[in-house]
Amino acid sequence: MDHSLGSIASSKIAMIPHNALSDISDRNPRIASALWRETLIDGSVTRRWVRCLGRLSARQRVAHMLCELYVRLDAVGLADRPIRLMTQQDIGDAMGLTVVQINRTLRDLRSEELITIEKRHLTIVHRERLQKIAEFDPFYLHLDPEARH
Repeated sequence: MDHSLGSIASSKIAMIPHNALSDISDRNPRIASALWRETLIDGSVTRRWVRCLGRLSARQRVAHMLCELYVRLDAVGLADRPIRLMTQQDIGDAMGLTVVQINRTLRDLRSEELITIEKRHLTIVHRERLQKIAEFDPFYLHLDPEARH
């Protein structure tokens, strides 16, 4: 694979062979449509992150990632609790930044009282300000506002 998977909770991961996926898609157009939609959204997210890596500062990239995490958690009804952070190394790898840059950026966002971090659990204190810093517009995630919890 060209990427890795990680989990912060007990999980089961299974591989689905391409021929099985093709059979399911042929028999159920709704599944085929959902998979196609997911592929289009994945492309949209990729384009947004290429833009972020090429154009935004370290501060803006980290803010953007936190805003995206919040919106995704909100879509499944989990935004009302602190976000369990991955390691600074993992964040750096995802953002194209060093651990030192991630550490400084998180420290700065905490000192500006935009976020709090306690025992690897992050709370966004001022979401609107963080979104402005990140130039964040959740449209690229193609989430249905009516479907949110």
